[in-house]
Amino acid sequence: MLRNLVRKLTCFASHIAGRMGRTVPVRSAAISRVGYNSRSGILLVRFRRYGKVYRFNAVPRAVHVGLVTAESRGKYFNSTIKRNYPFHAED
Repeated sequence: MLRNLVRKLTCFASHIAGRMGRTVPVRSAAISRVGYNSRSGILLVRFRRYGKVYRFNAVPRAVHVGLVTAESRGKYFNSTIKRNYPFHAED
């Protein structure tokens, strides 16, 4: 059952991978939306607290899939993405 869920979430992550600028809602106390472009490796993350969107560059697809399939997206973000990829806040 868990394996089937991971497969479905991976397919979902792949489905949204080519839509730059589009984000999808995620269930997380810290993160409200996530978007990813597999061609450019750009990851967009919108945070709940202030509604700011951050653009992370050179993010591998596996990291994006890991984020959207993580049990705790906030913990995954903090441990895997936050200090490991260059970023800037979107206007």
